[in-house]
Amino acid sequence: MPTAIVRNGYRYDGESVEIDQPITEQQFRAIERILGEPPARFKGWAERFCFDPPDPGRAAALLKYLREQNLSHSLERLETWTPVPNGEGR
Repeated sequence: MPTAIVRNGYRYDGESVEIDQPITEQQFRAIERILGEPPARFKGWAERFCFDPPDPGRAAALLKYLREQNLSHSLERLETWTPVPNGEGR
């Protein structure tokens, strides 16, 4: 499980990015590199792909890549920053 990012008393809960169309294996591998994920099995038959960037910087990089590749996608913010009780996540 990734370590939570904590800033100024708030924890980053994340974003979920869904690609609404098939992608190539080359695009899939580029996304893995952007997200810093180890190689996974590529499913060429899949019609949708879902990724959960581990931090805001990687989320922004992923969205930029998807726009450059002209890939249809949606973004769901998961309470992006939530308060952290004192002492947690330090």
